[in-house]
Amino acid sequence: MNYTLISGSWRYTNRKIEEDVRTEVQRILEKENSGIISGGALGVDFFATDEALILDPNAERILVFLPTTLVKYAEHYLKRAAEGIIHKQQARKLIGQLEVFLERNPSAIIENPRKKVVSKREYFERIRKMVDVATDTSAFQVNKSGGVQYSIDYTRSQGKKARVKRYTIPLG
Repeated sequence: MNYTLISGSWRYTNRKIEEDVRTEVQRILEKENSGIISGGALGVDFFATDEALILDPNAERILVFLPTTLVKYAEHYLKRAAEGIIHKQQARKLIGQLEVFLERNPSAIIENPRKKVVSKREYFERIRKMVDVATDTSAFQVNKSGGVQYSIDYTRSQGKKARVKRYTIPLG
């Protein structure tokens, strides 16, 4: 199976980015023996996994890498909602999506049980693991997102192709 990592911004998105991500996932899954890898986060990751579940309801061609266990990851998102970083509805929707993967194809969720916390370090470690498994990367970078840039740079450092779409969303 050839997997394409879908990398993208979680904090800022818009309808155009969502459409571009969904179109890219459709393009990838049209090909036989092709699947996607997602980081299981909000924004671009959520759009990609949502579209993939529509096209592959049994989640047989989708891998979702988490920086920790699903239980710890869910706790992290609920904590972020309590802190006002994201909305509680966003956290619940994301957790629900990940639980669908667990129900339909438990092997689609790649947990990291050694990690007990979710921090920038764990996110960057997850990026490296996803790139290592992926054949290539499709990146959707908003406002020069550092995490997305890291995935682009790491992909290229591994001699793999990174397709990049860049967007600017005015803040404030």
